[in-house]
Amino acid sequence: MDLSKLHTGMMISSKKGDGHIISIDREQHTMQVIDFMDNHEFEVGFEYIKDDPQVHNPEGGYY
Repeated sequence: MDLSKLHTGMMISSKKGDGHIISIDREQHTMQVIDFMDNHEFEVGFEYIKDDPQVHNPEGGYY
């Protein structure tokens, strides 16, 4: 996955859960994500992101 294409609002799938990115810390290689199901926030390291081409994003592309 090309990490430079990550942006706020993007849907992701990770080992910690699935959700929308609400903030990205490129220096620490982490992001804050809000869960789809119960709207709780959690932190995900870039290394935990699943490269899942089935996750569709509003811009119509895959990450």
